[in-house]
Amino acid sequence: MRANRGLANKEQCVSSPNFTPQPPTPTPGQPLPPGWEIQPGRLLPPEPEREGGWLGWVFALAVMGAAACLCASIILLAGFAGVRDAYTAISTQAVQTREAEVATQYARARSEIEAGEFELAAERLEFVATRAPGYRDAEQQLAVVQLRLSATPTFTPTQPEPPSATPPEQPGGTPDAPFAPATLYSQGESALGVALYEEAIAWFEALRQTDPEYRRAEVRQNLIDAYTRQGTLYLRGQNADGADRLAVGVQYIYRATDLGYSGPLITEADFVELFLTARGYLEGGLVEQARPVLNRLCELNCSWSYRGVSIEALVQQYGR
Repeated sequence: MRANRGLANKEQCVSSPNFTPQPPTPTPGQPLPPGWEIQPGRLLPPEPEREGGWLGWVFALAVMGAAACLCASIILLAGFAGVRDAYTAISTQAVQTREAEVATQYARARSEIEAGEFELAAERLEFVATRAPGYRDAEQQLAVVQLRLSATPTFTPTQPEPPSATPPEQPGGTPDAPFAPATLYSQGESALGVALYEEAIAWFEALRQTDPEYRRAEVRQNLIDAYTRQGTLYLRGQNADGADRLAVGVQYIYRATDLGYSGPLITEADFVELFLTARGYLEGGLVEQARPVLNRLCELNCSWSYRGVSIEALVQQYGR
């Protein structure tokens, strides 16, 4: 009975999944079973029967490698996303800046065409056509301006002849020469006296080209008067033709400044120049660029208006 019970227990242990082979007891002079080996202090079973063995190390290394690859992939993807977002932001800002420049130059070119400043308008329209081909009607406007420039005669003042002993005189005492300095000065003074400021400007500027030293101080002062008075009419919308001459008014005040004017109209011209910038942005559809300019204008003079359009109304329409 005990022998049978021992045999049964032995068979049960062998068939159990948790059965671990027990090392044989070495006997002096008796060889070990195949695959078993003796290491200092212990007896090891054959390789397939060792717990884990080299397969465990291979599996552990595979898991660690997979985890490292996953981490590296996540880091690379995050870095790529950051670079892409930064590039997109830079590209968007560059496009908005270019659109703002194009819109502003186009708006000023249209104002200069109305003012007859065709050379300046041509330069601005060439800039627009180069930076933004197909922008609105810039190319058509450029063709018209170039045609006007080719058909506009260039005034070349004649050099005054040296005075003779007895120059010919008209009844009024004016020398008989169409571009003589005295004639130009007289015509300019007459136009200034009857408030024909544009005409006076033309006469005095022609005199400066013909003889820059002729009554120099008086010519300069007359030009300052003509530029500031006509510029004021344009800045305040008081010109008789009712056209939009704001840009010309600004230019006239700045020309008077170059001649020595330093009065309060400079501040008014600066304000109008700022308004023209905001209007150019709005005409180009660049509301975000126009908003801070409008806010600045409202801080300076929110009640200012031109041709029925006030700064306050624009701020209310396009928001702060």
